[in-house]
Amino acid sequence: MHLYTNAQGTAPPNSVGLYVPAGFSAVPGGRGTVFNPPGGVNPGQVNYNYAQYRNGAGVTISFVHIGSPTGPARNTAGSTLVGSIAGPGGEGAGYNHTHINFYSNFATRTRVDPRKLFCKEFGF
Repeated sequence: MHLYTNAQGTAPPNSVGLYVPAGFSAVPGGRGTVFNPPGGVNPGQVNYNYAQYRNGAGVTISFVHIGSPTGPARNTAGSTLVGSIAGPGGEGAGYNHTHINFYSNFATRTRVDPRKLFCKEFGF
């Protein structure tokens, strides 16, 4: 899924916090930066930052284009601040965004619909 800084994607990069629900913790070695390869466009330039968080059931939330944390450490739902929307590679006029992927098994890259995880009371 894409998550934008506002409905138009125009709020400044790194101005909107990203949170993970209670029970998720950082994956060891699951945070880093990917650079453009040699011989490619803008070699050595930051392509994107990423971060991964996992809960006790093995569900992994993976953020791409995550920026520095901004906002309160916890929100009113008890979720934990982990970064901000529109980090490196996710910024651009009207396109300030972060990708969020949900995996039931990260090792096999098995994705899961987040509604099945967080919206069961609505029939998903």
